[in-house]
Amino acid sequence: MAEAQTGPKKQISMEFNNERMPSVFKQLEKISGYKILFTYEDVKKYTVTGKIQNKPIEEALKIIIGKRPLEYHIENQFITISVKNAQAPKIFSVTGTVLSEEDGLPLIGATIMVKGSQNGVLTDIDGNFRIENVASNSILQFSYIGMNPKELVAQPKMNVSLSANVQTLSEVVVTGMQKMDKRLFTGATTKISAEDAKLDGMADVSRALEGRAAGVSVQNVSGTFGTAPKIRVRGATSIYGSSKPLWVVDGVIMEDVAEVGADELSSGDAETLISSAIAGLNADDIESFQILKDGSATSIYGARAMAGVIVVTTKKGKSGTNKINYTGEFTMRLK
Repeated sequence: MAEAQTGPKKQISMEFNNERMPSVFKQLEKISGYKILFTYEDVKKYTVTGKIQNKPIEEALKIIIGKRPLEYHIENQFITISVKNAQAPKIFSVTGTVLSEEDGLPLIGATIMVKGSQNGVLTDIDGNFRIENVASNSILQFSYIGMNPKELVAQPKMNVSLSANVQTLSEVVVTGMQKMDKRLFTGATTKISAEDAKLDGMADVSRALEGRAAGVSVQNVSGTFGTAPKIRVRGATSIYGSSKPLWVVDGVIMEDVAEVGADELSSGDAETLISSAIAGLNADDIESFQILKDGSATSIYGARAMAGVIVVTTKKGKSGTNKINYTGEFTMRLK
């Protein structure tokens, strides 16, 4: 069943093979010039196979919908797809305000999207928004950084409050000297948890950073077992000076036991086995790595941090149930 009114008579030609119906409607929208409105939940389960050759928009819609329990309604430049026997949805503009549930202040730049479409807007400086051409059966998605998103049925006037996402707001950046809210930290940083970086059997835990953070280079320059790798966080920052990052463990700066240059690392000399600042640190004792990549680290640690800083946080006791972790290795040789 379809209700059609006058509109531009354009011949439609398109072909589709086992394509999802929402995708087919999007293609038809581009070809025909009509704006097609539909509820994603109503059409997502259908796939369409067929061919349309020089057909008017009404015939094209009939081929796409087929015998499915759907119908279309054409009004001016808009086509509304709805479930059969359901009341044809009305098209209207939605206005409203998005506020913070915690303090009632307007949220500037909150996103409002019509679910299943590209139709969306941002709130202004007062938290107000206006979104055009919304069907009465559409779902509006409200989202904002640090807030829990909401999905609500569209209404002409909407005032929405978003609650804070406690998990997102509780993220902190550990710089070695202090802990601060991630939103207030302006530098470039990457956090790697011990679970993500742990490599069993590695003599040097610094090798666990290999391939874990963008911009962090970990190079194995010697085949000697246990040799410290060459690590670069900010690239080669000096021609003759050291380009090694500064290691900080629980707020304590760790100096290299032996000063070994990049060329000497590949020598295979036994001294390179203890050249790492964190040689001997048990991987099971590490809780996380925080890599400070940019120049802001020098404001905390001075010139030694010009090549970047790797902050290691070790595990601490927690109240509650006792836990025991065991890690063992077993080697067998046959003679």
